[in-house]
Amino acid sequence: MQVKHVVAMLGLLFLVGCSSVDVREVEPAHGPKLSVLGYALGSFDMVPADSPEELIEQNDPEVIVVGAVEEIEQGRDYSPPEGSTRVQPYLVLRVRVSETLRAGDPGDIHDGRVNVEIPQGSYDADGNPSVSLEQWRDAIPEGTRTLLFLHNTTHAEENDYPTENEGRGLPMGANLTSPDAQGMIFEYNNEMLSPLAEEGGEDPLSQWSVSSIDELSARVAKYLQTQN
Repeated sequence: MQVKHVVAMLGLLFLVGCSSVDVREVEPAHGPKLSVLGYALGSFDMVPADSPEELIEQNDPEVIVVGAVEEIEQGRDYSPPEGSTRVQPYLVLRVRVSETLRAGDPGDIHDGRVNVEIPQGSYDADGNPSVSLEQWRDAIPEGTRTLLFLHNTTHAEENDYPTENEGRGLPMGANLTSPDAQGMIFEYNNEMLSPLAEEGGEDPLSQWSVSSIDELSARVAKYLQTQN
């Protein structure tokens, strides 16, 4: 299954341009601990891209932004799949956007922020999420810088998994987005970090020949200009 269709399974250019705004940066309490996010993204079907240009060409992410993590909230739940009695909890990762490389639909970037839906994780023996909301907040602290390749989930063409608590954690007027499996890049102490590398999966940075989010952002912007 192609990555751009993953969102429909999980619950999935308009405007092409490059703009930036001043965003107050908050120094993270510590570096991100990306193993839980790597596990979640590693469950997505994907065709590994050897460059950011190839990722854009293959998967056509509707939204590409640079920003800083603002907060993580409890999101909607997916109803139990056939043969299971457990709902699948999801979270909303809210990121303050400092640079817009591809804007997507109205509402994809809402009030200067993107709202990214990510799986909360598996369950423990008592039926509770094995990684709590507070543990997620500690794992990806406020202020962590990130570059995101995102797909729109609010207007997904298909949804084989009904949802509960629709709209929870999502500001009114905002759209949910879902990360491309290779498209969540973080930076801390001048080091670029990939969640997938934490789980021994395909590291999108290993072949990309970039050393910073600023360098990656400039490269993506240059490529998108050639697509106009």
